[in-house]
Amino acid sequence: MAVKRAKYLVADDEYHFVTDDKALRVLDSNNNEIGTFRELGFEGKLITSGDYRDIKHTGVYRIKGVGGLPGNIPGDKESILTVTSIGDQNNPELTFYKVISPNGVILENTVSRSNQSGWGSGGVDLRNTITNINNILGDISKLQTDSKNMTGAINELNFKINNVSDNSQSGLESLKKDSDNRYLFKWGDTVNGDLSIKFGAKYKLRGKNGHDYNLASIDDNNNIHIGDADTNLHFWGNENPTFNGKKIFTEANVGSGSGLDADKLDGIDSSGFLKTNSDDTKYSGLRMDKRNIHFNIKDGENTETGLVFDKNNNWTAKVVATDIGDVHIQTGGKEYKLPPFTFNQDRN
Repeated sequence: MAVKRAKYLVADDEYHFVTDDKALRVLDSNNNEIGTFRELGFEGKLITSGDYRDIKHTGVYRIKGVGGLPGNIPGDKESILTVTSIGDQNNPELTFYKVISPNGVILENTVSRSNQSGWGSGGVDLRNTITNINNILGDISKLQTDSKNMTGAINELNFKINNVSDNSQSGLESLKKDSDNRYLFKWGDTVNGDLSIKFGAKYKLRGKNGHDYNLASIDDNNNIHIGDADTNLHFWGNENPTFNGKKIFTEANVGSGSGLDADKLDGIDSSGFLKTNSDDTKYSGLRMDKRNIHFNIKDGENTETGLVFDKNNNWTAKVVATDIGDVHIQTGGKEYKLPPFTFNQDRN
């Protein structure tokens, strides 16, 4: 087919010819036909095979079953592919591809020789992405900050946060003043009223091992429990701890001078012992089972002691100890001097 490139002049007038765009053919540099002007400019040239990168000439294409496209581009339906190339159309410097599918997905890719940007979303995908971002961000105009754009609002909040010192007592006190004083502050606070723990619940202390130990609790019978069976319990105080206002005796404060008044000694009631600091009465026999025990009788500076036997407090017998150690027994007005003697075992 002949190609006319000359101008047509008639009597110095330039003539323009009206040509059918379907009849106007587009050729490559080797005079091979690429398509009609109507196909490449308006209707789209139909391509049903090969790879999309085989299409390098600028124009509009109808593609179906073409390889190399992303998976969200249906291969069984026609899509619109627009190609814009610069440089040699057979080997362009840069080619921009844009594909529009029937499902509303719009993808773009830029190819420069052997390099490509990769397919990027547009159309429905881009709109859905923007919608998701807006849903996450919310209505920016409702920001309760002086700045109503995201960057400015973040910088404003960051400035306020940096001015609060979490590591200083002053910062903590300032935070406490701004908080609701009905609640306890986690890092230390003062309770101004009674604090009750319901029965069945326990006031616990957490050990270094991460285990919680009972410190105090009350059961549903109103019995108070102190301590935990899984650990030792230590009470601390001054040298005179009390229970119900009475002194508590321990190994540190018992003994002489403690004022401890025990009911029994080795299981024997206090009434079972003879007093040494006052008169006392023995209601059973006195047995001295050890030999060579000296029985000395002395009362202050006096050398005799009377033993009263009758109910009228009149003595009927008396033991007298002299200055030189002699023992006399007086009974019925008679006096008997005893020779030196010892108490033998099994004697009363």
